[in-house]
Amino acid sequence: MKLIYRINEIVVRLLGKADEVHLVQWLSDPAVLQYYEGRDQPHDLERVREHFYRQEDATSRCLVEVEGKPIGYIQFYELEEDERNEYGYGDPVEKIYGTDQFIGDVAYWNKGIGTKLVQSMVAYLTEEKQSQKVVMDPQTWNVRAIACYEKCGFRKIRLLREHELHEGQMRDCWLMEYDKEEWRMDLRYPIGTFEHTDEITSAQRDQWIQDIAELPERAREAVKGLNEEQLSLPYREGGWMLKQVIHHMADSHMNSMIRFKLALTEDTPTIRPYYEERWAELSDSRDLDIEFSLQILDALHRRWVALLHTLSDEDYAKPFYHPGSQETTRLDYNLGVYSWHGRHHVAHITSLRQRLGI
Repeated sequence: MKLIYRINEIVVRLLGKADEVHLVQWLSDPAVLQYYEGRDQPHDLERVREHFYRQEDATSRCLVEVEGKPIGYIQFYELEEDERNEYGYGDPVEKIYGTDQFIGDVAYWNKGIGTKLVQSMVAYLTEEKQSQKVVMDPQTWNVRAIACYEKCGFRKIRLLREHELHEGQMRDCWLMEYDKEEWRMDLRYPIGTFEHTDEITSAQRDQWIQDIAELPERAREAVKGLNEEQLSLPYREGGWMLKQVIHHMADSHMNSMIRFKLALTEDTPTIRPYYEERWAELSDSRDLDIEFSLQILDALHRRWVALLHTLSDEDYAKPFYHPGSQETTRLDYNLGVYSWHGRHHVAHITSLRQRLGI
């Protein structure tokens, strides 16, 4: 089988005939079909062959393996003229690739494999294929997929109304874009800034709570194996050292949990701002072993998530007032801010490691 790439434990290779049995198994599972193709579209062997093996186009259809075990599917393709026009890309010289994927083995869900897969494909397309942009168009209801792509540096570009047929309905989709040059130019915001203007649903809150629950482990994984010299590297020119980033997350998230409790127990309390830049220059943020702040994040987030799971719609509507910004913020919106905040700072570390190969 032709190898496309191998990055750490993830192998992506072109589909072979023997792989059709895996596709039949995965695309007969309603749990997988809910997110790919639809539960009204189960695939038998003939349908798999028609869909994945008999298409005469330029799409590269691939199997994904983790440590030698087949676990999913990914495809990539250069956008053609009709897709460029549909998405609003007018420059015919700009190289743009699209990609789609699913983890078919549900035992590998919720382990961060999807994020690693998307990151590895983006690296392959931008470095090996010299693509300026990579695009995807997830359905708007699929908040977990959208959150995964945002972690990988994609941002929402356009709402595509009634773009894709799924389970008998035409579904709205987001055009999401990874822009190589934009990502490289603004290292301060590797996953973009936090933006959310839509209604905040319970499903969206659940995703944000999951992000907050996963942050301590993601932070540990981000700094795993780094020595003191590497932890003293700034994540960008003029930016904090990696160790300061870890200590800042502990400082900031302690403040945030207190703001949640104030809003839950008082009537639109005025919260106490602090100078995060000055805190980051104190000796504990510059010199102390990061393990202490990693332990704070472990314990703090366990308590925070336990609290978040008990809150009602009315609780999430409670606000606090920030005298610095002179804004009143609801707790559900602030939940989204801190979902983003943790992912934002983890990406500062992981993006530096990716750039330096450490």
